[in-house]
Amino acid sequence: MFAHTDFPHQKLMLRESLLEMLIFAQTGSGRDEIERLAERHRGLNVKPEHYDLWLEALCEALAKHDPAFTPELEQLWRHAMQKGIQLMSESAT
Repeated sequence: MFAHTDFPHQKLMLRESLLEMLIFAQTGSGRDEIERLAERHRGLNVKPEHYDLWLEALCEALAKHDPAFTPELEQLWRHAMQKGIQLMSESAT
């Protein structure tokens, strides 16, 4: 899926998406941005089941690169990301 990806641009998009997901999880605002993200993903043939794989990869990367990462912090990340993932998955159906 990433064969022809501009990775510097993708890195910026990932950062923005993570911030949008965290804001949505904490405040409930930004629903429109999450739905637009889901729409962009649909256009790239991203399926709802891919979000679970993405969350696993995110937690693995956090554990690898953050020396302060703990199981408790992992659960906080999973909980925060799950709200946006649920909305994106619902938007896909």
